[in-house]
Amino acid sequence: MQEMGAQSIIWIVDCEHWPRAVIRAELIERGYDAIGFETIQDAVASLPRKGAPQLVVLEFRGQPWYGADLEPFVGLKIPMIALVSSLESNEQAIAAYPWALVLRRPVSVGQICDAVGKVLNAG
Repeated sequence: MQEMGAQSIIWIVDCEHWPRAVIRAELIERGYDAIGFETIQDAVASLPRKGAPQLVVLEFRGQPWYGADLEPFVGLKIPMIALVSSLESNEQAIAAYPWALVLRRPVSVGQICDAVGKVLNAG
């Protein structure tokens, strides 16, 4: 059964291949057009070529973090879901952005994909 918002373009940013691939596969199973990126910088660099997604899922673990990296997404008003540990969730840089949701690990693939549906259906 497809959820509302199906065929929405979702970007997953995670430096680890298998977690990114599993989240992408589950989103595709749910009817979304999901694209994966290793870094925030890779995703931002793809904006001119691919156009803006409807939502970004960002795993902070292992990401090189340069303060203004998320500004293009914020400027385009793209909803973002952050996946963070308890340490990362306290950083001012993360707290400064308008997250649609912040999910703290441990979190399952199903919970992440459910959160995507919740955010898309709320907008």
